[in-house]
Amino acid sequence: MDISVVVTFHNENLLAHWMLNMFARTRGHAERQGLRVEMICVLDSANEDTTRIVTNHDTLRATDTVIPVTNRDQAVSRNDGIRLAKGAYIAIVDGDDYYSEAWLMNAHGRAREMSDKAIVHPEYIVSFGTVHSVRRVIDQERDHYPLASCLKIHPWVSTAFAPTEIFRDIPYHTRNTQAGFGYEDWHWNLEVVSAGYRHVTARGTALYYRRKAVSMLTQDTHRGVTIRPTGFFRRPDKWAKWAEVSR
Repeated sequence: MDISVVVTFHNENLLAHWMLNMFARTRGHAERQGLRVEMICVLDSANEDTTRIVTNHDTLRATDTVIPVTNRDQAVSRNDGIRLAKGAYIAIVDGDDYYSEAWLMNAHGRAREMSDKAIVHPEYIVSFGTVHSVRRVIDQERDHYPLASCLKIHPWVSTAFAPTEIFRDIPYHTRNTQAGFGYEDWHWNLEVVSAGYRHVTARGTALYYRRKAVSMLTQDTHRGVTIRPTGFFRRPDKWAKWAEVSR
């Protein structure tokens, strides 16, 4: 298996149907180029409608996996899916977002181009819903970005594509908003930088990001949580040299 796509579902209801239709297009495009793609659906305390839509969807194949869990934690549920992955690469996907048809194929190509030493993101984020915007994602091979600002700003996204061993060596850390910790994707993206990897983008691809009035992101912001302690801030020597080179 070349690519395992790990999708977490919660209470997406009909949106899960549209997301799975999108996945069928991206998988078909990748397979026409000779790549083998499996899907791992993690149903984290999913409601009845979401569970029914996912488990009965025409997109599912015998080689795909659906697992019900009761983590109520995005990070832990992703780790559950990652453990089951058979692919050489993993793509992390949310159950209510959409992606370019060429996302999997182009991300795979960029990862190979980077000798599997990078995390690949879509080149653009097209936000819709409560916010309409287009943003180009930071590529550390192309853009000079002051990495020290990552203390206050998260320049990347949750959508990530990388070799499977990176996800297993650097798992997602559980959320604990009661202790003041959230933003698990922000934390993970900094952990991989501190481990010596780069963040790059797959040319000609986009994440179509659904912005809601109430979401996990807005709830974290309202609670005033922060990311967990990370090696990124303890070991700036791991990444400071990149800022020097890109000036």
